[in-house]
Amino acid sequence: MMESGVASKEHPTLRSELDVEPSKVIILLIEDEGFVCDSIKSHLEDRDYKVYTSANGKEGLECFKDKSPDLVITDIRMPFMDGFSVLEELNQASPQTPVIIMSGAGHISDSIAALQLGAADFLLKPFEDISLVSLSVEKVLEKSRLQRENKAYQEQLEELVDSRTHELNEANVKLREVNASLSEFAQTIAHDLRSPLSNLMTCMRMISESKGALDGKNQQLLELSIRSGERMHNLISDILAYARHTRANFQLSQVDLNKVLQDVKEDFCHDLAQYDAEFEVNSLPSLIGSQTHLYQLFSNLLNNSLKYSQKNMKPVIQVTCFQGSDSQQDKTQIAPKMCTIVFEDNGIGFDDKNGQDIFQPFKRLAGRSEEGSGIGLATVKSIVCAHGGVIEAFSQLNKGTRFVIQMPLEQANFISPI
Repeated sequence: MMESGVASKEHPTLRSELDVEPSKVIILLIEDEGFVCDSIKSHLEDRDYKVYTSANGKEGLECFKDKSPDLVITDIRMPFMDGFSVLEELNQASPQTPVIIMSGAGHISDSIAALQLGAADFLLKPFEDISLVSLSVEKVLEKSRLQRENKAYQEQLEELVDSRTHELNEANVKLREVNASLSEFAQTIAHDLRSPLSNLMTCMRMISESKGALDGKNQQLLELSIRSGERMHNLISDILAYARHTRANFQLSQVDLNKVLQDVKEDFCHDLAQYDAEFEVNSLPSLIGSQTHLYQLFSNLLNNSLKYSQKNMKPVIQVTCFQGSDSQQDKTQIAPKMCTIVFEDNGIGFDDKNGQDIFQPFKRLAGRSEEGSGIGLATVKSIVCAHGGVIEAFSQLNKGTRFVIQMPLEQANFISPI
């Protein structure tokens, strides 16, 4: 700052905020040639501008502090302080105040220097037409108005975004609390139901195994009750598994998906043999995730494919993978590296319009058996989403189902399942 510097301050807002009527605009004119100064002052006052004048840059800065003008017009070459120095001072003290530079030397270098320093316009003296001054003033004031208006809208938008973001964060916290409570409630209820149900089924099996205890019709009714109890027992087990999953803390590590699928294949060897199923797994990548939950993800998908395989047709289940994603977002430099995993079978399939319904908890699609609880695929989607991925299902009746999973190979921001 120069010795006669102007203290930094907020510019008065609503004299010129979105309002450039000449009678409300104050102009500071800094010009050392008396005749030129009087001519410009008279011309601008004829157009209802309020004009204050100073004979040099030092006096002009003092007047600026006192009058807080909306616009400054200054000559370059003046005693004590030239126009470039005035411009530099005002850029630091009040950068939102536009400055018009005038010069009688006619050097193109003056024009370039003024604009590089941030001048709003540059005028050459002597003027062929004095109205060039008022035209420049109108142009600069309009530009300044638009800049202020744009800044006001931008600040308003930022405040609105911050407010909405805060509201969404609060809603998300409340939602997590509700989900946690519901999960705990479901786990408690399921646990309390399983014990008496187990006792009831044990008693029914004992009666069923007692020779001659029941006649044929009653024996059939008892077996029906046992099967219903088994379905209820499976449903309760699924609810407990889903509740435990949503409450779990995911332990992240480097996970080799080839090893995960090999473990799944070994654990399902008897089921695969029972269905005479073919399970083909191509090369898969490693990623950062929860090994336990990724195992559960592929176990549920394989169980779903076997459960809904077609009768009198050998089940063929394939898992393939390729690097990258079809998403436009994933093609940006900041997007994480993605992999796309395709899990496909030749089972009974479903109507493709129900592709998203299949992931809803307790949702069973028309035409599918009642043995499923509707929890398995809901758990699959929850695990995929918790890993920052997405899953879609594509299918046709009696032509199989294809699950397409896109997941990041690295977890920058892991998403809690609740």
